[in-house]
Amino acid sequence: MEYLQTYKLFESDSSMPELSEQELKDDELYSYIGDICQELKDDGLEVRIKISDCSKVGNMLCDDVVSIWTNVPSSIDISNRINDIIEYSEIKETYDRLIEYFASKGYDNYELKRFNFEDGSIYLDFDGDENKKSESFKIEFYKSVNHIIESKTTSKLKFNKQPRKKGAKTDVYNVVKNGTTIGQVKWYSRLRGYGFLPPTGDEAEVKEFVKEVSRLRREEMKKNKKK
Repeated sequence: MEYLQTYKLFESDSSMPELSEQELKDDELYSYIGDICQELKDDGLEVRIKISDCSKVGNMLCDDVVSIWTNVPSSIDISNRINDIIEYSEIKETYDRLIEYFASKGYDNYELKRFNFEDGSIYLDFDGDENKKSESFKIEFYKSVNHIIESKTTSKLKFNKQPRKKGAKTDVYNVVKNGTTIGQVKWYSRLRGYGFLPPTGDEAEVKEFVKEVSRLRREEMKKNKKK
């Protein structure tokens, strides 16, 4: 038996660099998130995790950001899934557990997003409607806001698509500014196109104003022709 060699088990390897305190905390987060999201993986969904010291969330630069994506795999050959989209009710219980866990770790802020494949490939704010469906959902936790990112190219308006009424063939969008709905964009048959409508109840006042400024403009044009 001279060819056998003996080894010391569990002997520390001095060549392996020690993990920093932050890396250990990140590993713990990855582990807990993985455990909480295991049921989603068992259902055939993909879960991706990203941990950043500082990262952009919406128009904010935030500290200690954890981003978690849940999406349908790119190869849809999973026998236990009926379709290629996710209904939020399928993952809500898991996301609620994530929210509870991160709150216990000092992450009191979070943002919910859904992949808005209907209006373009982009993540938009999501209000947690259980009936909403999407190819992907994202939840981002953060501890504090470093600063607000201001950009001249960033729109100050949000256009929120509304559920279609029964029999409707066109869409209606609520126009939101600073959290307040300032009107709607909807289809007008006479115009054969979309137009902007102020909040319900203000139409008459706006129409009167338009009539008045139109009348004044016509009078001005008549005066100019006489000169």
